[in-house]
Amino acid sequence: MLLSASYMGSIEQFALIAASGKAEIEFFDHYSRQTCRNRTHILTSDGPDTLVIPVVKPGCNTTGKDILIADSEWQPVHWRTIKSSYDSSPFLEFYEDDLAPFFHKPYKFLYDFDFELCCCMARLMGIKTEIVPTEAYRFDAEDDYRNLILKKARLENFHCPPYYHVFSGYGFPDAGLSALDLLCNMGPESILLLKDCLK
Repeated sequence: MLLSASYMGSIEQFALIAASGKAEIEFFDHYSRQTCRNRTHILTSDGPDTLVIPVVKPGCNTTGKDILIADSEWQPVHWRTIKSSYDSSPFLEFYEDDLAPFFHKPYKFLYDFDFELCCCMARLMGIKTEIVPTEAYRFDAEDDYRNLILKKARLENFHCPPYYHVFSGYGFPDAGLSALDLLCNMGPESILLLKDCLK
């Protein structure tokens, strides 16, 4: 199965990873703006919020793996937002030591950050799938889900069962919500819900 790199991937993306024996993350695509490669959607007390990692403006045909993270103070800002949003959730405190380093350790390349955080989140959710980066651009793949990072791309057979949220009453497309929300609210039961998302 083939997926694009994404920042704290969506519930939809992690449902696909959980359902697969092996997931490859595309490192050799051409970077395009306004995708989930450098942005993620979480819920806050004020409703949905988008966290965006600033990147150095890429040149023409820049390969994804070469996208540089801009030198700015985005990490502490994102971590404070995550903490304020999920501190009252049942499970953030159990995963905080695993997640916090991603918002303190300096990263040079966006895809390296995305990939390492994806592997960490999968492990915390109990996903046993092998996750690897591609070694060259894949022109064709049987299970190609790279387009899921586009705003309007969704799986027809995806349905996220209802689960407990710290902040209720906010309508949000569950397919696009970061799996961090699921992890913080459902903890070790996340894997059960992920396996029930694809029908």
